[in-house]
Order: sequence, then C-alpha cells, then structure tokens
Amino acid sequence: MDGIGLGGSARSGSRSAETHSGVKNFSAPFVAFGHAEMHTVMMTKKDNHDAYIAAAPEQFRAILGQLRAQLSRALPDAEEVIKYDMPGFQIEETIIAGYAAFSNQCGLYVDPGAIAAHADEIASLKLKASKTGVTFSLSKPITDELVEKLATSSRGKKGF
Repeated sequence: MDGIGLGGSARSGSRSAETHSGVKNFSAPFVAFGHAEMHTVMMTKKDNHDAYIAAAPEQFRAILGQLRAQLSRALPDAEEVIKYDMPGFQIEETIIAGYAAFSNQCGLYVDPGAIAAHADEIASLKLKASKTGVTFSLSKPITDELVEKLATSSRGKKGF
C-alpha cells in the first residue's frame, strides 16, 4: 500500500501559563482550519511551504514534501498559501486543503463534507478523523488515493 505516514502516537494535552493577573494564557501555535489540536510542533511563523517544511522536525520533512506534491497535483489551479500558520492550498480566497506537522503525527485538513463523504475509507484505514481533518502516522498511513479523493472532494464541496 502506497502512502505517507509518520512514527509516533497521538497524545493530547494543552500547555497553559498563568499570567501575573491570574488569567490563563493557552499556547496554540496554529489551529488547523477549525481542528484544535494542542500537540503541535512548535515552530516560528513561516511565510511559505518550503520554509514550513524546512522548519519541521527532520523526520517529518520528506513526508510533508510528499503530501505537498500530492495536493499540488490534485489541485493544480490552487495557490499555495500559509494561513493560520500552516500550509494550505486556496482557490480565490477559499482554503481547499491544508496540512500540518504535529509532535507525533501529521494532519490533512479539508472541507467537512469531504471527510463525511470518505468516512468509510478513512475508518477502513483505521485513521483518526475529526470534522475537518485526518491524522496519520507511520503505523497508520494515509494512502495516496485517499489524499487525492479528499482534496478533490473538498474542492467540489467548496464549489470549485
């Protein structure tokens, strides 16, 4: 089975710090198109896909590069952008798909309708899905075919 994946397992948790006024500040380096995962890779703000991938942990770089290429092929007329501090592909002003590196996994983020339309395939691969995204790892890779299906379905659900 061809696909991309990363080693590790998902852990959730959040980091917070109490300020001098007693109000808690929560650290979230980016939010993945409505998908609030707090176990993200802490990176400084990047302004393009190359910089994002270069700043990711070394073990994730090849996989992020492959995911970027797959999305670029599936969405040839989409523009590469950085939104919400993560790489995405947009048509006009609409984000069609995005991706991110987390501490133990990667995520692909698309329209909720695309996730729903491919829920059976996602489940059959034993991948974890939220309303807007799919996370994957080395032990549970996302297939090239599913990446393409999710990207093109997201495009259609968004009216393009």
